[in-house]
Amino acid sequence: MEEKVSSENTEDKKIVLFSLYGESMGIDISYVREVLAPVEIHKIPNTPDFIEGVINLRQHIIAVVDLRKKFAIDSEIEKKENYRIIICKIKDFIIGLIVESVQGVISISDTQFEVMPDIISSNSKDNHILGVINVDDNIITVLNIDYILSQDEKTELSTIKHVKQK
Repeated sequence: MEEKVSSENTEDKKIVLFSLYGESMGIDISYVREVLAPVEIHKIPNTPDFIEGVINLRQHIIAVVDLRKKFAIDSEIEKKENYRIIICKIKDFIIGLIVESVQGVISISDTQFEVMPDIISSNSKDNHILGVINVDDNIITVLNIDYILSQDEKTELSTIKHVKQK
């Protein structure tokens, strides 16, 4: 699903759309390296609940985060066999994000993007929501991928890459 939105004097952004607990969400495509079909995830003991484990992607060990667990979403939607893993680069850190499905990429102009209302952003302990966009009367929450993980979580996950698979 690719939709071009024309804009004058503004720079279009590309957003990867995905589904999480039945809601449309997105992240800036500049963070996305690739999208994987389901692969074997190896469990790692003594890691936070939201860490599903690690995958071996072309000889690189990558931690995989279940966004539903990370956001403490009590969802009746089970992880389907057609889930996807979005491989993202956050500064010098690479992680996989489990989402229910990936719908495609859209282009939006800066004028379509709205920051979160103060009442919501001031009550959030994390800054993981960048804002929202309205596409064809659908509200899409855009995640601030830089803040998906806290600094402590990034530090903890950086030790996972040193774990050798058997």
